[in-house]
Amino acid sequence: MFANPAGMTQTDPDALVAAARQALADRDPVAAADLAGRLAQACPDAAQAHYLHAAALLAAENAEGAENALNQARLLQSLALMQADGIDAGRMAREGAYALAVARRFYNRFWMGPAIVAAGCAAGDPAVSGDALLILAQALQYQGRSQAAVAAFQSLLRARPSPQVHAFILYGLLFLEEGVKRQAAEAHRWNTLWAAPATPATPTFQVVRSADRRLRVAYMTPSFSHNQARHFLTPLLDHHDRSKVDVTVYVADAGKETPRDDVTIRSYGHLSPHDHAEMIRGDAIDVLIDAHGHAANGRLMTLARKPAPVQVSWLNWTHTTGVPAIDYTMHCESMQAGEDAAQFAETIWEIGPVETPFRPDPQARTSPAPALTRGYVTFGAFHHPAKVSDATVAAWAEILRAVPDAKLHFKYSCYADPVLQMETRARFMAHGAASEALEFSGHETGEAYEAAFRHIDLHLDTNPVVGGTTTMAAFSRGVPVLTLRGPDFYARIGVQGALALKMPEMIGESWDDYIAKAVALASDIPALAALRARVRPALDASVYRDEAGCARNMEKAFRGMFEAWLARDALKAA
Repeated sequence: MFANPAGMTQTDPDALVAAARQALADRDPVAAADLAGRLAQACPDAAQAHYLHAAALLAAENAEGAENALNQARLLQSLALMQADGIDAGRMAREGAYALAVARRFYNRFWMGPAIVAAGCAAGDPAVSGDALLILAQALQYQGRSQAAVAAFQSLLRARPSPQVHAFILYGLLFLEEGVKRQAAEAHRWNTLWAAPATPATPTFQVVRSADRRLRVAYMTPSFSHNQARHFLTPLLDHHDRSKVDVTVYVADAGKETPRDDVTIRSYGHLSPHDHAEMIRGDAIDVLIDAHGHAANGRLMTLARKPAPVQVSWLNWTHTTGVPAIDYTMHCESMQAGEDAAQFAETIWEIGPVETPFRPDPQARTSPAPALTRGYVTFGAFHHPAKVSDATVAAWAEILRAVPDAKLHFKYSCYADPVLQMETRARFMAHGAASEALEFSGHETGEAYEAAFRHIDLHLDTNPVVGGTTTMAAFSRGVPVLTLRGPDFYARIGVQGALALKMPEMIGESWDDYIAKAVALASDIPALAALRARVRPALDASVYRDEAGCARNMEKAFRGMFEAWLARDALKAA
């Protein structure tokens, strides 16, 4: 397993590995750190030794030492992977353009560990540093290293100041401690730097100032046919009452969307934010709903120009945009923003028990709990790696310790990366969980994607950043999802799903409660199988599937918002 340094027998490193792993399993971090430290000194070129040392230092709560050990382990493993792939490390260190090409190669392969090493080399070359910093920051985010990702995006912002680059920082902040507050503060700064200078002091509108008519409503999203928005927006487009609302959808490229006779579809990809805003103003839109927020390819600089009298943030961005030109953001009732509402530039409008309808993929099928034939439970974690917080790892590790024959399957494109796999194993070992309990798979489509849900018995939600579309995808395939009622509105998004399906027993009221519920389900396979059999029928009977009812709720909200604007406008005129 390890290189044999001079003066040592072959069994010495393996004995140290076994002893250190046993100390971690026994929750003896002092002994584990000593043993793993000796191993790392004896085998300085072995990535596995440094991963084990990092796990022991994490267990000992030596965060700085653990990060140093992880950095060494990541570097050694990444260089080994590059060497196996024919990469010339010396040339990469000397030539920025070559290093950038290597970074792109591994990034496109979803191997973020090697991509980070290569992009770090390229970032030192002024000729390619901007492109390298972008790959570096994104790769760090996908590897779950959010603090480092934010720092890299900040460097990129200094080199290439723009609202788009700044928006990457907003997303990255969500994964850090006090993420909701930090994101809100940065969103207001984003507005000050970019949106506010573009916002007219007295915007003009070409709308008819009457509520007793059909409203002109428009949604704005990069696509409504080919990305996750199709699950949520298409049901509304199908069920809006055309006697009450006239519907337009602004997308990046209308030619790539599914044609519709009942919706006006217009392209904005070729337009500047100013020209896009003028298009919307000319279309006399009453209520403009942005469904994308500060995510990549967002168009908040269009909304900053206030082209519609009522502007709403919905679906993809439940936080504050920081932009006062956006009047409302829509939350479901169970999110309960409370004192966090003061951080919003928008007014929170409670839309009902769920934020959106949900239409499952046509190919989504249910299946029996695989534990019925395997005899053990496989938990699922189909999350962006950055969502797998330290608190989440601690809870999941405790579950695995309590159910030693269980497996935990991680699935996301970036889990194809051997570096991320090893780092994840180290994080779980730090809490005494067996690394052999972890399984990994990367991006899959079609039948392979469907098979992934048949492979797991119970999906585990993360916190404080929770699952969204993935949770609904699990429900639609009959997979139960255990979620946590977290400390803020964002950490409580998962609660709406459990309540809508009338399965409140799938809400952990604390981490201890969450752990106890997971262990109880994993310890009673027949009960877990019975629970699984309830999920898809519960989804089909839920408010998520009442597409017409959700459309009526939205129309009522839009009408109320527009009437409130009319009242304010009348007061100004008076």
